[in-house]
Amino acid sequence: MPPSVGRRKRSENYAASNKKSKNSHTIDSPCMQSLLKMMDEYEKRAPEEHSLIFRAFEVVLDNDSFQKAVQKNKSKFVTCADNVAILDKAWEESMMREPYLPEDKECIMGGFCEARYVGNIPDEEKFTAVAFVFPQLDTAPTDMCIFCMRKTTQLLFYKIVSGGLKSNSLIQMYGNRCNEPNQYHSSVMNIIPPLGPVHCMPVPTVAHQRNRYCLDRKDIVLENGCTKSVRFIKQINVDYENFQ
Repeated sequence: MPPSVGRRKRSENYAASNKKSKNSHTIDSPCMQSLLKMMDEYEKRAPEEHSLIFRAFEVVLDNDSFQKAVQKNKSKFVTCADNVAILDKAWEESMMREPYLPEDKECIMGGFCEARYVGNIPDEEKFTAVAFVFPQLDTAPTDMCIFCMRKTTQLLFYKIVSGGLKSNSLIQMYGNRCNEPNQYHSSVMNIIPPLGPVHCMPVPTVAHQRNRYCLDRKDIVLENGCTKSVRFIKQINVDYENFQ
């Protein structure tokens, strides 16, 4: 059974089984049904033919041993929004590019970097994105690019919301601003339902959808005065202003 079918089947089984429970209203609510529908539509629009590493990650998440380990070692400390850094859209977009600065590092995912599979970019223009760097100097780097971070968070989000993974830990590295000028619109965000495990993602994050990106180029003036054409990946229809 393909992973996407399996995920939908598990979501359906989970919803069906919870109709009999005391908390059935949390699954039957319009908010939850709308979220499950969004997840299903996302999987149809963004197939995972090439992301073998992320498929392996999904296998780990589905493994019984992993589930038991999470339950056994789960923390009693429930995190809150105060523990999550909030980053501006402009900073994220400055990281959606190929490495070109002396201090830049490539995404640790290498040839499996998610940047290579977004936006229907021609093969000759594909690149491994720069490893994400936080503007806060006291935040350790992840070694992954923003696209791989978004992809990983998206997979964890699906597992948490569908009930396939139960944890008291954060599943996000940071959050995003939305419904503010020059930021994102709430319709393109991952948001845990109010009756769901909000402690896992207390702050909205941008939902990762491959057809919301396209290739872009910018002429960057270097310190030596030379101009270099740098490949960027541009986001499409995610701005707050796009929905006004």
